[in-house]
Amino acid sequence: MERGVTTDLMLAETAPEEEAPSTPAAPVTGRSPRRAAAAALAVYALLAVALFAGAWRSPTRTSVGGTLDPPLHMWFLRWTPWALSHGHLPFFTHHLNFPVGVNLLWNTFLPLPAIVLWPVTVSLGPIAALNTFVTLNVALSAWSAYLLVRSLVTSRAAAFVAGLVYGFGPYMAAHSAEHSNLTAAFVPPLLFLALAEILVRQRRSARRSGVALGLLLLCQLLITEELLATEAIAGVVGVAVLIVLHRREVAARARHALRSLGWSAGVFLPLAAPLLLYQFFGPRPVHGVIQPPNVFVSDLANFVSPTGFQAVGPGGPWSVRHWTGNPLEHTAYLGVPLLALLIYAAAKLWARPLVRFCTILGASLAVLSLGAHLHVGGRDTHIPLPWGWFERLPVVANILPARLTLYVDLLVAVLLAVFVDHLLGRRPRGRRVPGLIAVAAVVLSLAPVVPYPTARIDLPRFFTGEGVRRIREGSVVLVAPWQQLYPSAPMLWQAASGMRYRMAQGYFIAPGRDGKPMYGATFSRLSFTMLRIQGGNEVEMTDAVRADIQRDLRAIDVSSIVVGPMDHQDKMLQFFASLLGRDPEPVDGVYVWWNVGAEPSRP
Repeated sequence: MERGVTTDLMLAETAPEEEAPSTPAAPVTGRSPRRAAAAALAVYALLAVALFAGAWRSPTRTSVGGTLDPPLHMWFLRWTPWALSHGHLPFFTHHLNFPVGVNLLWNTFLPLPAIVLWPVTVSLGPIAALNTFVTLNVALSAWSAYLLVRSLVTSRAAAFVAGLVYGFGPYMAAHSAEHSNLTAAFVPPLLFLALAEILVRQRRSARRSGVALGLLLLCQLLITEELLATEAIAGVVGVAVLIVLHRREVAARARHALRSLGWSAGVFLPLAAPLLLYQFFGPRPVHGVIQPPNVFVSDLANFVSPTGFQAVGPGGPWSVRHWTGNPLEHTAYLGVPLLALLIYAAAKLWARPLVRFCTILGASLAVLSLGAHLHVGGRDTHIPLPWGWFERLPVVANILPARLTLYVDLLVAVLLAVFVDHLLGRRPRGRRVPGLIAVAAVVLSLAPVVPYPTARIDLPRFFTGEGVRRIREGSVVLVAPWQQLYPSAPMLWQAASGMRYRMAQGYFIAPGRDGKPMYGATFSRLSFTMLRIQGGNEVEMTDAVRADIQRDLRAIDVSSIVVGPMDHQDKMLQFFASLLGRDPEPVDGVYVWWNVGAEPSRP
């Protein structure tokens, strides 16, 4: 960087331009910063509630999004309070995959949100807790972006717009439907703020800044580990960009930065080490790549083509259906108008260090989100891309590149706010109008679809009433339908029962018989047969089948069998009636065979 121009990213100073220099908008003095921030949070919260209004009309029976992954997160929100209140280590469970259990640190474990939402979960149930979690995630993520950008620009309106773009943008709109853990994205803007202080501003003591960063990293680990991993990628790339842009000033800032990072490591590592050691060296760790490579990547077409999660609807020259992965991972949309505006803003304000940094870093992360090979319109062009270098690293290979679009959205929000701040400072005021209209149009083009998808969830009264009390606490129950990955009902029913019983099934990642990661329990004759029945297939009850299934029931010590609402329920009931030689008892919306292990099964 040339001498005489500050590198302080936090100032976002006005730079010389071809036209007369603009004057930054004067700070608003009629409201204190704290009151303004509180007002922004309140508005974001109201907008989030309005977005998910379909679920909030009946929050204990209707869920934000669908019925695939949300019940998994409902289970996690219920598990941690139950484990802690019963004196169990929450990082491992035998309530799923009995008797071998599951190392939950390899799954979408949500310990800190589960503790914070404990009162909601216990009083209103796991469905209401999930709705609260998703709604708070959107509001708090938007607010944290507001707080970050408010420190970078003069205008509160510009900061508010940035919060809308980040908190309600394409990434958040898509993942709110199924991946509530990934929408707990209020830490990344705060990390940006903390790293800007450590690497650039350096106004506070190294200890204070380092401790703050370490605590933020620890909170992120306890919220969801996957975001911590992608933050690490974005942070490494960001530091590299900063060094390249300001290499002459690295030496002057290195000592303070290293001391601060040392303090953050001193705070984070001792507290995080027990969890990480348990994850990688504790019982039943997962080794290898969990998701297939070169699938969950951003398609180049997605940057200009919206999906069903945008209010503007699917469009563009390419069909969304042909992109690899699934719609939840198609989060790269920016749109031609916004891309054009960003290019114009970056060119006009390129002299500003903040603009250069965010533009280069945002473009770099967008390229990384494309994966190891360029995909265009669903076609793998086999053109190699930089993510291929990251893909070779252990653990990092499990990161889905498409999820880096979260940080692209954040950097776009910052750039857009800087441009709005520039417009609001222009004189005369009439020259602001065209630019502000353009900004409003592009922000509206990112708006999430309304009404937002919801799912009605009808819990059988058995799992929340007196019926489930007849099950001996801690005993093993075989629940139909069998859950290998989906359907998700069995885990939700278990959570709704207050973790009354254990199951040999569930939706989780664990090592299979060959040591490679797999979803759900290793297959047995019992699980294979149940999966065939609930798929509508006929199963012949031969002596060999009967003997194998009876052996499987004894191996997992099943005490009761519960058949809940499911597809082909009649076939499942006939199967178990034939296996056990007796009919079930109908109880509050389900069918139960009691004392399965107390007597031999009869032909």
